[in-house]
Amino acid sequence: MHSYQGQNGSFPPAVHYSKEGKPLLSWRVLILPYIEQQELFKEFRLDEPWE
Repeated sequence: MHSYQGQNGSFPPAVHYSKEGKPLLSWRVLILPYIEQQELFKEFRLDEPWE
């Protein structure tokens, strides 16, 4: 969480929203690159909801 904060200036938001305001992914996905899970992060489509 602190690595994310250091690079982005804040902690990750609880929810990642689309441009239209629809909830897509949680903060758990956003921190994946910061916990050595870059390959898993690449599998997510940040513009589509996770199901």
